[in-house]
Amino acid sequence: LVITRTIVRRRKSTKINNDTPAKKNYGRDIYLSLSDGQKYKVCRTFFLNTLCIGEDTFKRWTKHDIETSSKSSETKMDNHNSILMCGSATKKTSPRTNKKIQDTELVVTWLNMLPKVPSHYCRKSSNRIYVESTFLSVSEMYKEFSRWVKEELSKEVPRDTLFRRVLKNENIYIHKPRKDQCDICTGHKTKIDAVDEITYQNHIQRKDNARTEK
Repeated sequence: LVITRTIVRRRKSTKINNDTPAKKNYGRDIYLSLSDGQKYKVCRTFFLNTLCIGEDTFKRWTKHDIETSSKSSETKMDNHNSILMCGSATKKTSPRTNKKIQDTELVVTWLNMLPKVPSHYCRKSSNRIYVESTFLSVSEMYKEFSRWVKEELSKEVPRDTLFRRVLKNENIYIHKPRKDQCDICTGHKTKIDAVDEITYQNHIQRKDNARTEK
């Protein structure tokens, strides 16, 4: 899966009725164009949160293209299908924006390297991702991330505020909720309570059987 470019499609707004004018005459839909030529519409909020981009910033980026498209589409029957290219060769993103995108990707890469703990006792009520680690706080996690960036990559460390924003967007947390904890699983994993393999496997089997019965 290779994303070749991002497309912002001008969408004409519709009126509620003939007597009520629309508040605006266009909208912005976001599509991802893949290497095979397919285009997929994506959630606008999810897209902006992934890149840590605010709504106002996105509107400023696309305002010029939207206005230009609106003027040129007056002579066309399908003006609502005018396609605007974001980040194309004719319009480059600012160095500040590029750095924010690169920093976000750097944080996500490091977080993906950390082992995760599945919340197998409250999967229906919890969609959080818990880091399997000895981190006591986000600040301590950020210090370890900073060390990794400096020593392993020799790059400038992204800001703490961006790091915390990515954690929030990715729904990643350090501590597990109390009902998420399992003494047998934890004891087998940490070796603190010396849970033997047979006991652990029997526990897993009973847990799987209970889920099947549900």
